[in-house]
Amino acid sequence: MCFLTKKDTRKELTPEMVIEVMPKLLTTHLVDMCGDNTHISIIAIRRLFNFVRLFRILIELKPEAEDIIN
Repeated sequence: MCFLTKKDTRKELTPEMVIEVMPKLLTTHLVDMCGDNTHISIIAIRRLFNFVRLFRILIELKPEAEDIIN
């Protein structure tokens, strides 16, 4: 997550990083799943739920992210 936002793995995870990456990841995957030329597989659905779980875990680790979302 830190590498995706700051190009450095030594930075500490911040709530802003969580807010920046996770919604983009979720929406990108949803758009890919809803494309006309793709078949929605069980693997894609599981991946989507794993992204949601990861988002929830990151919000639990950084509760300030939930305040920013609200």
